[in-house]
Amino acid sequence: MLKKKIHITTPYLIPDENILNALKMASNAGVEVNIIVPKLREKRTVYYAMFSYFKELLDAGVNIYLFNKGFIHAKVIIIDDIIASTGTTNMNRRSFHYDFEVNAFLYNNASVEKLVTNFQQDLVDSDQLTEEIYEQRNVIQRSLESSSRLLSPLL
Repeated sequence: MLKKKIHITTPYLIPDENILNALKMASNAGVEVNIIVPKLREKRTVYYAMFSYFKELLDAGVNIYLFNKGFIHAKVIIIDDIIASTGTTNMNRRSFHYDFEVNAFLYNNASVEKLVTNFQQDLVDSDQLTEEIYEQRNVIQRSLESSSRLLSPLL
């Protein structure tokens, strides 16, 4: 039974056009898409590049949450609470195309249930990024986001 949910936790959300379009299309089709990323920045350029994608995702109805209890380094995708993927792959071009990343795919077992429970707790420990909050960014941050996005294929 499909529940139409996608949960993603990633420290680096720098999607290529295919992933970006897939997330937007899923949300526009009525799928609840929730993404948790760190509120703290580890790498400045990556952080600002990541933020440059949020407007498109928010406009499509994707829910973005900023994890506020330290730097979240989990890399998890959960679909309808029955299928999950976890491992070393970040949601960025480098992980998908250049690095030798490894993920496990899980189906309908106790490990998936644990990942769902962990995701729900991480949501509690996160602040939702609303369009209103996103629009309050200052001109310096917006400029850094734009310039960092130019480097996205390398990040």
